[in-house]
Amino acid sequence: MNNILLGNALRNAILRNSFLGVILFYSLPVTPNASGQITELGVMTFNVWIGEDTQTGQDKLVEIIQAGGADIIGIQEMNNTILPEIALALGFYYHQQSGWDIQILSRFPIVGQSPGNLGVEIALTPNVNVWLFNAHLAAYPYQPYDLRDGSLPQDEAAVIAAAYAARGSQVTTYLDDMNAALASGNPIFFTGDFNEPSHLDWTQAAADSTDRPFDLKVAYPTSSRIRNAGMQDSFRAVRSNEVNEPAYTWTPGAPPPNLDANEVHDRIDIIYHTGFVIPTNAFTIGLDSSNPNTDLGVAGYNSDHRAVVVDYEIAALSFLPGDVNLDGLLSGDGTGSWAEDDVTAFIAGWMTVVTEDNFTERWMKGDLNLNGRSEIGDIIEFQQALLAAGLEFLGFESLVPEPASCPLAVIMGIISLFVFGFWSLGSVLMQSPRVNSKVIRDQPLNLTTRPVQESRFPIRALDHQCGASSTIQVQGVIRTQLPHPFGRLGCRGSFAIARLSAIDCHQDEIASIL
Repeated sequence: MNNILLGNALRNAILRNSFLGVILFYSLPVTPNASGQITELGVMTFNVWIGEDTQTGQDKLVEIIQAGGADIIGIQEMNNTILPEIALALGFYYHQQSGWDIQILSRFPIVGQSPGNLGVEIALTPNVNVWLFNAHLAAYPYQPYDLRDGSLPQDEAAVIAAAYAARGSQVTTYLDDMNAALASGNPIFFTGDFNEPSHLDWTQAAADSTDRPFDLKVAYPTSSRIRNAGMQDSFRAVRSNEVNEPAYTWTPGAPPPNLDANEVHDRIDIIYHTGFVIPTNAFTIGLDSSNPNTDLGVAGYNSDHRAVVVDYEIAALSFLPGDVNLDGLLSGDGTGSWAEDDVTAFIAGWMTVVTEDNFTERWMKGDLNLNGRSEIGDIIEFQQALLAAGLEFLGFESLVPEPASCPLAVIMGIISLFVFGFWSLGSVLMQSPRVNSKVIRDQPLNLTTRPVQESRFPIRALDHQCGASSTIQVQGVIRTQLPHPFGRLGCRGSFAIARLSAIDCHQDEIASIL
């Protein structure tokens, strides 16, 4: 994208009339698909250091951003007086967050902000919004330096405690500010210079492979807590090998390529995501692509951090509701073939594990809310679609076999849902809103169908990272004993609602399929 050249008079008029940090006159849209929807999005995190101090430096920052091709950028360490200049050169909207050195640039209109002004809502299309939160966390004390210098013992618990003391309160503030965005169901991106390595990088395998004498396994708390809140490290979702692809963003040099001999390199510039998006590509930007940590080289690169870009597929959300087999019709009663009967297609897909990494394949597996899991919510979506189309299917009891032992339907969040006017789901007593509830099946539970007030049931965690013998606890309050709308699915004659909390395992490491 070429720079926009405007006369000084027009430029000054635009800057004088910008409102709430948003350039109102111009944006270069991403080309939508045939249905008018945005299906791809690029997100960048970029600590610019002091690159904006001169006009030449500003021009270089614009060049770097353009080279990355991102549509939404979380900026750190930029002088807030320079932001309008950079946005103008890009033709982007912009927003100044709380704090002088964190900003957001967007190709798309910025239509709202979080309560604490730590994130913004961005309208990709009139019907699709996303959120971007952007952080620059405390730089010191920096635990890798303290390990190198011997001021911090080589003890994982001590390192975790030191990192939490340095940045824990900031992370809490961000996660609290995200609550409304998380509840919206829209995709969320979290960019930043977190000034702390990731627990996905400081693994035992990585420690064993390095010649740094101070390396050890550390489950760093910032990345762990963000992951526990339901977000994924986008770069590691695409490039998971922390040993062969460390992708150090700190540091290419200050300025590049000037480095201290005892520098500790690490990946501290990270993009997280959650929602109906799938990361498809991830790369770093730096001075010289001959450096193994730099994927895209830009001559004259002028920051002491490498930038990171992740490209995502966004759910088009243009499927006909309930049309599981994508034949353009919602039809069937469960007796036809997969190709002609959506009920048959739904049942066949819903009883399998959803592992597909694109939304079309997820949809055709019965994952109608496109969250990567087969769960009760998909059945609700399907039943709503059938009724909206004037169809009715009451045969789930015979088509979906009852598990050997009654599964516990653990529904996400605080639920208050009325379906078809015949029944309702009560509320779930929540103790920790940032641990998502899950739906589990085929796990032995000592659950009866009589009304209960409070129960605890051990469920074996399935993910190998949690360990073969690890357990989690389901702790719930059954508010109301309700007739089950799907016959024998779940607990016979009742719908059990409970609260899930992980003890030792990250919530996204717990089996989340029925």
